[in-house]
Amino acid sequence: MDLNLTWEQKALIGVGAVVLVLLIYAYGPFNFTSDVNMQNNTSSTPVSNPQLLPVNSPFGNNSSNNANVTVNITAQKAKEIATLTGYVTGTPTPGSIVINNQTVSVWIVPLSLNSKIVKEVYVDKTNGNIVATRDITNSTTNG
Repeated sequence: MDLNLTWEQKALIGVGAVVLVLLIYAYGPFNFTSDVNMQNNTSSTPVSNPQLLPVNSPFGNNSSNNANVTVNITAQKAKEIATLTGYVTGTPTPGSIVINNQTVSVWIVPLSLNSKIVKEVYVDKTNGNIVATRDITNSTTNG
């Protein structure tokens, strides 16, 4: 099959191929992995912009204590830490969150209001600090 293409048509096909490759390359990053890695199947969405909260460390700022203290917070303790007045605290789920390019192992504690999950609190498993919260009042879930 002889098409008898002129040089302009061949150049147009080449430019089209280059544009196609560039488009595929440009839209490739939209197939990313989430920032929150849940170990249980839940209907919540990944955290895109966690809100960092200032939290006092339960160990204080004692500079004379040079020992490395590793505390593993249980799910029950995380539930107690994340409790807020007026909200029903759900069962914590283990997961991780990326903050400042560092992965933090957390308990994800859902908070309900009128039988709907409206907030998630992320409690650090190692020290019990609340590292982030997420309001999910505007999101919709199918179910």
